Amino acid sequence: MLADPGNTRGPLTALPGRDSWRVLKRNERVYTPRVSVTLIEGGPPRRFALDLDNHDIIEGGALEDVIEDRADGPWPVDAESRPEFSGPLEDGQLFFSCGRPMRFSAGEPVAATVRGGVSLARASCALYIDHSRDGDPKLTVMDGDIELEMQGAYVRAAIPYVEARRRDIPVGGWLTIHDVYFRWLQVGGSEQSGYERIAQDRSRLCRAMARKGVAGAHELFETQRKGQWFTRISLPPSRIDLSIEES
Repeated sequence: MLADPGNTRGPLTALPGRDSWRVLKRNERVYTPRVSVTLIEGGPPRRFALDLDNHDIIEGGALEDVIEDRADGPWPVDAESRPEFSGPLEDGQLFFSCGRPMRFSAGEPVAATVRGGVSLARASCALYIDHSRDGDPKLTVMDGDIELEMQGAYVRAAIPYVEARRRDIPVGGWLTIHDVYFRWLQVGGSEQSGYERIAQDRSRLCRAMARKGVAGAHELFETQRKGQWFTRISLPPSRIDLSIEES
């Protein structure tokens, strides 16, 4: 309807050779006999999820509670405990996350870090986790003489993966979400949280690393399916280490 040149009115300019297409700028309003639209933001669309129960828009940091970014794309945070998922979310897809019906809007893809002195792809880049009984665990990303520190409860989710990858138990360090959750509780995770908390904290950790300037942060974890989902930390054992003071 808005593309109908006979009915659409407003401060619009036709694109060359595209009579049905119009340029609409921020805060400009167009209208037809039945509807009017005002463009409130001129930038590219952002990613969000629409909660179909209450029609709330979930975006920004709140999106981490329902969607986790992985190397191959966005996934619901509880996907590993639900066998019906076979791949990452696509634009417009309906899905459930933590029991809530939603629709995903892809918007712009997650931007890769193109500048900065640290990259997970670099062989000299290593991760170290320090977890004492008091306080939240701390993760340090090291590359040459650069050290970037992140500390928070979300770092705890990486501990089971680092342990398994270092010990190569199971082979390759591949863990189910059930295995991770059990160990996560042992190192201080809350019994009030479900399996989805693991994916939420993995996502928070990757975002924290990206904000610090770590290139390839969202490729820290990789997942494969063999009857059920298995996830591991993508870095080789030689580039990860940890120190844990058990409770």
